[in-house]
Amino acid sequence: MKLAKADLVSKDASLLEAYATFAELEAARAVFCEQVNARVRRVTPRALVDMLAEDRTRLHPLPTDAHTVAFGLTRTVAAKSPTVAFDGGSYSVGMRSKIMINLIRSLDSGREERPSWSYSLWLSQPPVDRRRTGPPIMRIANLSGRLVLITGDTAVDVEKASDGEFGAAPQAIYERWDDFTAWVAEATLPAGDAFDPRDLGSPAPVPRQVLAIGLNYSEHAAESGYAVPDAAPPVFTKYSSCIVGPVGDIALPPGGHTDWEVELVAVIGRRAYQVPVQDALSYVAGYAVGQDISERTLQTAATPPQFSMGKSLPGFGPIGPWLVTLDEFTDPNDLELGCAIDGEQVQLGRTRDMIFSVPALVATLSASMPLLPGDVIFTGTPSGVGVGRTPPRWLRDGEELTTHLEGIGELRHRFVAAKEA
Repeated sequence: MKLAKADLVSKDASLLEAYATFAELEAARAVFCEQVNARVRRVTPRALVDMLAEDRTRLHPLPTDAHTVAFGLTRTVAAKSPTVAFDGGSYSVGMRSKIMINLIRSLDSGREERPSWSYSLWLSQPPVDRRRTGPPIMRIANLSGRLVLITGDTAVDVEKASDGEFGAAPQAIYERWDDFTAWVAEATLPAGDAFDPRDLGSPAPVPRQVLAIGLNYSEHAAESGYAVPDAAPPVFTKYSSCIVGPVGDIALPPGGHTDWEVELVAVIGRRAYQVPVQDALSYVAGYAVGQDISERTLQTAATPPQFSMGKSLPGFGPIGPWLVTLDEFTDPNDLELGCAIDGEQVQLGRTRDMIFSVPALVATLSASMPLLPGDVIFTGTPSGVGVGRTPPRWLRDGEELTTHLEGIGELRHRFVAAKEA
């Protein structure tokens, strides 16, 4: 039996309508559509919606993650027990007017026992409001190199509040993330101290791995002159020496074309290796605001172009102002993000428009390599970057870049011309 994949893009949002219909049924997570026998049959999104409407009696629950659509195959061979093989892809349901689906064509090998194949569509439950009703208690920050919890406008030193149970180093806390979060849930915290935001550093200052995703919003791919990735996300790295905190100055390289890219940053809280998409968010410690500052001249200097050097200059990886755990968001897969230069908005988007959602990214990356506690993932930027403008627009000496992400906070950086050597 040979399997070949065919990608199909629906521009009429039919599957979104189907998702809304089935979201009304609490127990409905999956629908087995009509069987596809013999050799090849093309199934269109419209036909799938029709099949869903006709076959509600065969619903059964599957443990899928919120805001996820996936395709798979069910293989049944005569006189044998059915076996299920998941061979599809997972995509954000929030993509506006565009759903990317992995359809699988089956080719019969000609054996006497001809297997039959059923297309399966997994539809997740609607997002659950998991926001805390009380004040936020899990804003983890790095204050002058020490691990603190931010409560309102004050900071509580974790090492002191825990009587030494947890150390002062911010990066080390991810190795004991489960113990730490359990302690915070039960701890009676002392009164905090006022602090200066300029003393905040990155909540993950020295990760062992910094992974970044390219072209993860369709409109950004278009403005950059690339096709929308359909099979797997483009991945590159930013070197950890570029990471800085949420406030400060960043030097502009001489003669360069320095660009901005607002991004949601996910920090890993548990070792993740080959984790399924439905469990992926449980491996994420929380989210922070990030900027993937990019030097376009250096980024395109080599043939073929390489990203890492042009995105890893000193200060080109701001993260902050703190880490927010996922239970503080109404929907951690749908957050507004944007940035402005001297008050002029240049980017504004929502994370629901990611091509590959955070759960999909964690599952995809961990399929090939272990993600380690404290690792950082820059998840991609929406449209509005300088290189996509006509004419291109670059950051200039003296300009201030303000970056925000809903439910987390903002970064504030001033760009200054690099001093001559």
